[in-house]
Amino acid sequence: MKILKFLSVLGLLLATNTYAQDNKISFAGDSIAYGLGMTGPYSNGGIVGAGVAVGNPVRNEAHWLQYTKSTQLTIVEIGTNDFWYKGNEDHYQSLLSTYILPLNKNICLVEAPLSERSDIRQGVLRIKPFIQNWANQNNIKMVSFPTYTLSDRTPDGIHFTLNAYKRLAKEIVEKCL
Repeated sequence: MKILKFLSVLGLLLATNTYAQDNKISFAGDSIAYGLGMTGPYSNGGIVGAGVAVGNPVRNEAHWLQYTKSTQLTIVEIGTNDFWYKGNEDHYQSLLSTYILPLNKNICLVEAPLSERSDIRQGVLRIKPFIQNWANQNNIKMVSFPTYTLSDRTPDGIHFTLNAYKRLAKEIVEKCL
């Protein structure tokens, strides 16, 4: 029984790695997406410190399109700093439609992780239903961020350690396939 379980897990890992190499999985988003994209054979469209609602959205769009136009799956992790946006939800949904929707035909949206910082946590919780609604309206698959512990985080309380990024990226790819 243990051998069968091992072989099925090994098969899933090999299938995931083959898919990533042959069909080019791309991570796009913010610094968390950048960390996830650096852990495997992925196209990396992550942008450190420049989210949808902050930074330069026009530059972000050009950067993301460069990395995602030839991929068959684009995994978008919005990033916790994108939830600093203080405008109305209609404008936030417009930003998603403008900068996320054109990435490619096969998008998987990952919910932002809940930060230990209460200000970011509240922003993530406030905007989460609107992002889910937008994903549903646009037939985009949305998956939950994998579970993690405080030891997986770096001291800033937002980013993750390299080992955590590797584990999280693998779990997210499996959820999105």
